[in-house]
Amino acid sequence: MSNNVIVGIIFMAFSVASFIGLVLALVVALEAEKTQMFFLVYALLSVVFCRLAKRAFKGNKNVAKA
Repeated sequence: MSNNVIVGIIFMAFSVASFIGLVLALVVALEAEKTQMFFLVYALLSVVFCRLAKRAFKGNKNVAKA
């Protein structure tokens, strides 16, 4: 496997984990309104890791160096 595929798999794992955190934060945010910041942080992390994984699978050299 090439280096970009390994990096892409790692970023996809982080993306799935942050998406699960996003769902859990949404459930908690529906019960208490004080946790909206956690919801925004998990949403941002999910989007960032998903974009990094997409770039890594496309073969962008800058992702592997980061």
